[in-house]
Amino acid sequence: MTISNKQLRDLQRLVHLAAGVLLILYLYTSLGDLPGAGPFMRIVVVPIVVVTGVAMWQLPHLRQRLKRRAAPARADAS
Repeated sequence: MTISNKQLRDLQRLVHLAAGVLLILYLYTSLGDLPGAGPFMRIVVVPIVVVTGVAMWQLPHLRQRLKRRAAPARADAS
């Protein structure tokens, strides 16, 4: 299965926004009173927000670096 760049960006945005909404609900509603909500937010939701945010921010630069590193390897294989 191949995923296009647009589909990847859309999926990252959706996951980032959904996790952000959960974080906002936790902070500003009584969701924080639920048992297990604190560890869930710290272990699952906050890392998801951070990883998706950094991925959306730095993915173009990361792809360029990976292409530069892969290019000499492909030239050697030919």
